[in-house]
Amino acid sequence: MNTLCLAMAMRKPDFPAALVGPHRAFLAWMRAEGRMDALAASPPAAA
Repeated sequence: MNTLCLAMAMRKPDFPAALVGPHRAFLAWMRAEGRMDALAASPPAAA
């Protein structure tokens, strides 16, 4: 679920900041692990 929300936040600039906030630590961890490129390269999730 975290990955889905994160992907939505990355693709939708108007995504509510209140829902993105809890994922800041998750984003920082993914950057440290070098996984941001893999997530950004993944196809958009089906709506």
